[in-house]
Amino acid sequence: MIAAVGMRLIAITPHLEEGDHLRRRQMSAVLLIATSLLAIALSFVNSRVALWSLALNFASPLILRWGRRTAVLD
Repeated sequence: MIAAVGMRLIAITPHLEEGDHLRRRQMSAVLLIATSLLAIALSFVNSRVALWSLALNFASPLILRWGRRTAVLD
C-alpha cells in the first residue's frame, strides 16, 4: 500500500523532470507491489516460503540494468 501511495504522489506532483532517476523509482515501486502481492498469494499456499518472495526486491538493480540493456538493443 505504501508503494502504491508513493506512485500516486509521483503521478500528481507537478513539474517532475522525466529521466532515469524517476524511472528507477517507479520501477522499484512496481517491483515492491508485485513482490508483496506474490508474498500474499504464497502465504495461502505455503506460509514458510511466502516471505522469501520479498527477497526479489534485492534483484531490482539487476532488473533495471537488464531493462536498460534491452532498450539500447532496440
